Amino acid sequence: WSSQKALEVAQRQRDEKTERFMKLKEAAEKEVEDAQNVSKDIHSKSKASLVPIEILVILGKVQGIVGNICRLLRFVDSIITWEASDLSFWITAVLLVAGVLF
Repeated sequence: WSSQKALEVAQRQRDEKTERFMKLKEAAEKEVEDAQNVSKDIHSKSKASLVPIEILVILGKVQGIVGNICRLLRFVDSIITWEASDLSFWITAVLLVAGVLF
């Protein structure tokens, strides 16, 4: 009998915990919905200040170019600082052999 009573108490506690969680979840969802509504209102009021699509296309291309340059510089840096030690070794060995031969 006592184990059944303990199970009922545990079930009630789980139910209360679930109910509190659901209330918190509903409150959070309502806050998110309100924030989205405010964002839509602000966005609709500021349509005139949007960036033209042509500029966004140009900036996207520039971002790609800068990204490639950054990747190249990181690669060169890893070779110079010997983080890519196997590649750095072979470059050094080839340059030493070329210097001795020529």
